[in-house]
Amino acid sequence: MVEGYEPVKHPAAPKKGGDFPLMPGDHPIARIMFKGVFDWDSVYKFIKRWFNDRGYFFEEGTYKTKSDTFGKEEEFKWKGWRKVDEYYKFNIKIEMHSWGLRPVEVIEKGKKKKLYKGKFIMEFYGDVETDYQGMWRTSKFALNVKNFIDRFFWKGERMALYVDQLYYIITKFHSEIKEHLKMHSQGNAYKDNW
Repeated sequence: MVEGYEPVKHPAAPKKGGDFPLMPGDHPIARIMFKGVFDWDSVYKFIKRWFNDRGYFFEEGTYKTKSDTFGKEEEFKWKGWRKVDEYYKFNIKIEMHSWGLRPVEVIEKGKKKKLYKGKFIMEFYGDVETDYQGMWRTSKFALNVKNFIDRFFWKGERMALYVDQLYYIITKFHSEIKEHLKMHSQGNAYKDNW
C-alpha cells in the first residue's frame, strides 16, 4: 500500500431505483499505479483528447497541490459524461493522486524535454445515470414512478447492456492510458469493442 493513500471504502447499501454504479459502493473499476519518469503534459492531453474524440463533455473538478522537500503532491478529479439517449447518461470519473513529483530534463531525439519523476495512482469510476434531464423528478409522485420504472422495467436487459458497455469502455480507456505511459502491458482484451 502506498503511504498516505486512503484504504478502500466499504460499499454503501444499494439505492432503490435511480443511478446505477458499475461497482457497488465507492470502489474503482480500474486503477493504475505508476512510479517513474513520465510526461505529465502528454498524459493530461491524452485524457482530454480521449474524452473529446468520443463525444464526452470533459469537466475538470477539484485540484489540490502542496510542496515539500520530497517534491510536489497533487490531487486531480476529472469527469466526462455523454448522453446515451433521452433517459440514460454515461459518467466516467478519474481521480489521480501524485506524490514526490520533481521536474527532470531528458534528451529525447537530440532535444531537451521536461518530464516529471514521481509516483501516482489513477482510479477510474463510472455510473449510468437515469433521468439526467430531471423530467421524472418534478414531484414526489413522479419520482416514485421513476424509481418503480427503474427497478422493474429498465433494470433488466436494457440496463445490463448499458452497464456492460460502460464497463468495457472504461476498461479500454484504462488500457490505453497504460499504453500511452509505455507500461509493461501493451494491448488489451477489449481492443475491438466499441
